Amino acid sequence: TYHSLQVKVNRRLSQTLTYGLAYTFSKSIDNASSDRNGTDVPPDSRNARAERAPSDFDRAHILTVNYIWRLPRLVRRRGPLAWTLNGWQSTGILRFWTGKPFDVTLSSDGAGIGTTQNQRPDVIADTRGPRTVEEWFNRNAFARPAPGTFGNMGRNSLRGPGIHKWDLAVFKNFRWTEQVRAQFRAEMFNAFNHASFTTVGTSLTTTAAGVNPAANSFAVVTGTRDARVVQFGLRITF
Repeated sequence: TYHSLQVKVNRRLSQTLTYGLAYTFSKSIDNASSDRNGTDVPPDSRNARAERAPSDFDRAHILTVNYIWRLPRLVRRRGPLAWTLNGWQSTGILRFWTGKPFDVTLSSDGAGIGTTQNQRPDVIADTRGPRTVEEWFNRNAFARPAPGTFGNMGRNSLRGPGIHKWDLAVFKNFRWTEQVRAQFRAEMFNAFNHASFTTVGTSLTTTAAGVNPAANSFAVVTGTRDARVVQFGLRITF
């Protein structure tokens, strides 16, 4: 089940600035986000309805902005300085996306079904955490279910890190002769080097006495996207 509000705006302001904006506010719900493979098998095969939750790929908010900006002339008189400093343009793609859902899984078969099979713990406290690299969610909010039972934690009830990324570029077109043209580009991906996390440790180590939330990088950010990348390019057309 998928519902969404989608907004798209494209605007050109005179001949100096063109921009576009796309925003989606949505929710996708299912009881499995792919075929019943190893990641989407319900822990209780007799109660698939308990798996109804936000889809693995669900993002509540997706905002993407793009623009092309012809920079103002810095030098009025003709000459080498004007040829160098005038005529530059800037482009960019900005992404602001909320994170995708996930849940906590037990490292052992507490329900006694012969496999761990996405078994989840009991939730005993508020799962919201400081959202830091060391503790993305409250690692002490979980307990081992009673032997032979399934935990009360719902599928995909936690949210992972979102995306906050600015990809920017500046470029200038040069005409050397009537037949030969060139373009110089400077491009920056994740221009402001904003920390962008990907995965979080979700396997809760279970013991005979209960759980050990300090083990196995539980609730710790375990992956990141690329840091700032800068590259330059020169294209000659003839």
